[in-house]
Amino acid sequence: MTGRIVKNKLAYGYKYINYILILVSVVVLVMLLFRPAAAKEPQFHLNIDETSLEKGVSTNLVLSVENAQGAEVLEVRGLNNFDILSERQSSSTQIINGDISRENKFTYVIMPLRKGEYTLKGIVKYKGKKYETNQLGVIVKDSDILKENEIKELFIKSIINQEQIYFGEKFALGFELYSRYNIENFGFVEQPDLTGFISLKIPQDKLRANYLQLDGKKYVKYEVGKSILTPTGTGSYTVPASTFQVNVSTGNFFDSSKAVYLQTEPVEIEVKALPLDNQPDNFEGLVGELEIESSFSKQELEYGDSLTLKVKLSGNCNLDNLDKIFNTEISGVSIYETEKNSHEDIRNGRYYASKEFDIIIVPDKTGQIMVPTIEIPYFNSVIEQYEKARVEGAVIKVNGDAEVFSQNTEINEHTEPTETIRIEKVNYTLANNDYLLVKVKRTYLKTGLYIIVLIVLMILILLFSYKYWRRRDDRLKEIYNKVKKENDENEIFMLLNEMIKYKFNVSLKAVSRERLKSEIENKEILQDVLEVMDYLENKRYAKDLASIDIKDRIKKIYRQMV
Repeated sequence: MTGRIVKNKLAYGYKYINYILILVSVVVLVMLLFRPAAAKEPQFHLNIDETSLEKGVSTNLVLSVENAQGAEVLEVRGLNNFDILSERQSSSTQIINGDISRENKFTYVIMPLRKGEYTLKGIVKYKGKKYETNQLGVIVKDSDILKENEIKELFIKSIINQEQIYFGEKFALGFELYSRYNIENFGFVEQPDLTGFISLKIPQDKLRANYLQLDGKKYVKYEVGKSILTPTGTGSYTVPASTFQVNVSTGNFFDSSKAVYLQTEPVEIEVKALPLDNQPDNFEGLVGELEIESSFSKQELEYGDSLTLKVKLSGNCNLDNLDKIFNTEISGVSIYETEKNSHEDIRNGRYYASKEFDIIIVPDKTGQIMVPTIEIPYFNSVIEQYEKARVEGAVIKVNGDAEVFSQNTEINEHTEPTETIRIEKVNYTLANNDYLLVKVKRTYLKTGLYIIVLIVLMILILLFSYKYWRRRDDRLKEIYNKVKKENDENEIFMLLNEMIKYKFNVSLKAVSRERLKSEIENKEILQDVLEVMDYLENKRYAKDLASIDIKDRIKKIYRQMV
């Protein structure tokens, strides 16, 4: 009886501790969220997916309003030259170290009405004043995507901007799907064979879709694959045709889509060797068009100080072999060089790269120091000649006197005595009873206690959060364990439905597939769930339907959930 009472008291104590943890967490979060933040300047930006557009092809234009709650977009000048297909507004809030930043985005899907050069600028009204965004220059040209006899309801195109390149040069290869149908999903049945190239795939989340008009009909264009390729040798190469599957929506619940198979076009590439004539001795394999921007942080400084030379290289040039700017020592200075940023992308269908360097220069002497001009050789594949990009040098003026230290320096008899500082923060006293007494100033004690309390609160919050999420994971694991033990496919589907309801708060049996796509953001989970649903629905009517391992698919779904 006594043991039961003790257990009940312990259970009550644990419950009471949980209530305390919740209360402490709420108090700390409120303190962090409502801490007064410094006012930030409002900012207004205008961005567009691409500045080089084609007539009849849509793009996204975004006007961002930061730290200006209640601001009103009066107009976007130049937008009258475009057809506005859709408009939407979104907002977001970020809290970083107690500072609150708010951003509103006004997104327009626009399509050029005519070719030409146009200027876009946003006008925003905030607190009775008018503000202007940055200005965008846009060039619109006639569409040359397809010839009239090539237009179909559903087709795929291989996109390449170069058929001849030089060894060491990088280029872009893309695949675009055009459709007048509603599409549920798509993908390569077999990935394109890129033998002979080193490939870098552009992430899926950077691929876009937009509207366009071909022969007076509206299409949706999907970017279904983009890669940056580097040839491994010279000669002629072929990227052969690949099979591509498109699931076209039928509107039928039990047979919601129909598979259509397309083939990409083969791509021929000729890789030429770099000419040896006039090749510079210090050539490091940079091939393409190259631009350089450089600037010194200052050109006059005091001895003991330092300055920074910032260098940015950019263009459709392969910069992989460039890891530093200065390859020789410079008299009178010490150089510390770091690569700050490196980026590769595909812009307007062409390969683009950039690299940024921060070069810290520390003078070793006073007076005037000459930082020479640095020449970086590269092969310009457009004009097919070797050229040199220049990082301009400068004359640096160093003021002051350099300190000279002698090993035989003697101490002057008249040197002023060094001031002795007595530390009184902590005083240790050994008492007569052999106990060590520590005396601490009250202000330091309070600060230390505050720090200890804060650390304890953070530990409690972390423990409570871990316990909460652990319970969530345990519930999901419990459902999945039932899946592993079950053999009936209908019961397995019911358990899968329970997992989806628990994780995404949506039922597979009660909502449409379009709703599932909006609720389940993870595309891999969505793909596997739809395949299981298709298999179970089609199995009712097709006896010779190829079977799939449902448990294996659900195992894959479960691993992506946890």
